[in-house]
Amino acid sequence: MLATLWPWTSDSVIPSLRVSPGHEFALGDAKEVAPAAPEAPHAAGVGAPSIGRSTLVAAAPSPSSPVPAPQGGRAQEQGVSHGVPIQSAGTNPHPHPASPPTPVPAPVASPPTQPVEATPQPVAVPHLVANFENGLQGWSTSAFDDVDPTVEPGIVRDGEKSSVIRLSGDQSSSQLILGGDGSSSGAGAVQVHEGDEYAFGFSVYIETMVYGVPGADNLIMRLKSDASEAPAFGLQLWDLPGYPWEASQRGLWSSGEAVGGDRFLAAVPERVWHDVAIRFKASSQGEGFYEVYLDGQLVDAREAVSLIAPGSSYAQIEVGLFRDGDRVQGDSELHLDAAKLGDTLESVLP
Repeated sequence: MLATLWPWTSDSVIPSLRVSPGHEFALGDAKEVAPAAPEAPHAAGVGAPSIGRSTLVAAAPSPSSPVPAPQGGRAQEQGVSHGVPIQSAGTNPHPHPASPPTPVPAPVASPPTQPVEATPQPVAVPHLVANFENGLQGWSTSAFDDVDPTVEPGIVRDGEKSSVIRLSGDQSSSQLILGGDGSSSGAGAVQVHEGDEYAFGFSVYIETMVYGVPGADNLIMRLKSDASEAPAFGLQLWDLPGYPWEASQRGLWSSGEAVGGDRFLAAVPERVWHDVAIRFKASSQGEGFYEVYLDGQLVDAREAVSLIAPGSSYAQIEVGLFRDGDRVQGDSELHLDAAKLGDTLESVLP
C-alpha cells in the first residue's frame, strides 16, 4: 500500500481501474455500462434474489443436476443474508405426523332381494251369464210367442251352443226375457228400476232376414216397461233403400221414445258374428242415459232420457225377434249367444 500511495511524495497518484490490457478508466471518466448479469444459481439450486424481497423459496433441484447430500447432521442453510435462512427443496424442518389411514368398513352382505309381485287388478265379473251352454238357463219364456226359441249346437260365438230364432210367414215373435230358470214361470226375471245402472251384452249372427223398413217393427232387443206396450228403447234390423245417388242404410237402427227418433247406426253383414253392448242408467223422469256399442265401437249415445215408460215401475230386457206380422213377412233366422249382465262395459264384452 505504501508503494501504491507514495505518501512521501507531494502529489498523489489518481487511482485507476485496469480492466484489460490497453483500457483504463479514471474516476472522472464514468460511463454507463450494461447491468451486471444475474448470478448463476447456487449449487443448492437457489435462484437469484428478487428486488424488494427478503425471503426466497428454494427451487426444486433439477433432475440433471443432483444436489450433493449434506455432510453432517444438518443441511446447510442458504439465504440472501445471515439471519434470513431459506430451505433447500425437499427439506422440512418441522415435519407433520402422517395422518393415519382411514379405515375401510368391511362389506356387508345384502339380504337376498325378494321378487316384487304385481298386485292383481280386479277382474270385471258379470252378475249373470246366459250363454245357452245349459239350455235356456238364465232366461224366462213367460212371454207369449208364436214360436219358442231353441238351443242348438253348431254356429256359436263361444262354447258349443247358441239360441236359434226362426220366424216364417206372418209369425211375429220369438223372444226371451233375461233372467230365470228357463221355464215359463217368470221367476227370476231381471227387473230394471229407477236409477239402476247396468251393462248388457250379447252376440248376434244373421243367417237370413226380412228387414222391413223404418216404422215397421223388426226388433232384436228392447227395454219393455211393465205398463206400456211400446218399448222406450229398442234395436231394429231395417233397410232404408237409398235413391240412385245414395247408399242403402241396411243394418242396425235404434228406435223408441228415449232415442228421439229412428236412427241408423251401422251395417251388420250377414253370416258374421256381431257383438252388441248397451250401457245405461234407467229412469222414468228423464234422468237416464244410454250408450250403444257395436263390435267394440260406440255407435249411439244419449243422456237425459227415460228408458222406463212413465207410469211404469220397472222395465225388463228382452231379446229375440219381435216384428210387425202384417208388414214384415217371410223367413227370418238368427242366432243369439254370449249374453251377459254386469255393472261395467268390460264385464259384458266377449
